Amino acid sequence: MAEQKSVLVADDSHNDFLVFQLACRKAGWPHKLFRVHDGEEALAYLKGDPPFADRELWPFPDIVVLDAKMPKMNGFELLMSLRERADILVPIVMLSGSIVSEDKSRALRLGAADYLTKPAETSEMVALVQSIEQRWLR
Repeated sequence: MAEQKSVLVADDSHNDFLVFQLACRKAGWPHKLFRVHDGEEALAYLKGDPPFADRELWPFPDIVVLDAKMPKMNGFELLMSLRERADILVPIVMLSGSIVSEDKSRALRLGAADYLTKPAETSEMVALVQSIEQRWLR
């Protein structure tokens, strides 16, 4: 069995998170998911700012799965903020509903390790989380 890692999921959509969580279960992920609802919360989590200061409760993630469109601070703005922080090094996979090639280019230019499109079917999401594990969590 694979080692349990910490995965931070930044997504404002409760339904999208539930689909991702279900796909992780179906894929047999041993990893622990931590969810925040927007880019500002994600940044606070990564910095260890309250309410995320206790790293026993809120461990630094091994990977961030980031939605592009969120309130307060979107995924692109978060990527820009992280470019200025050499103390926060973590692979970030942007998972977006957008199939616009410029969004993918922009995310990669801003430092995302990968850009994936949210699939419509749960079975496709299972395959997507399996690919995330193979590439980023082994």
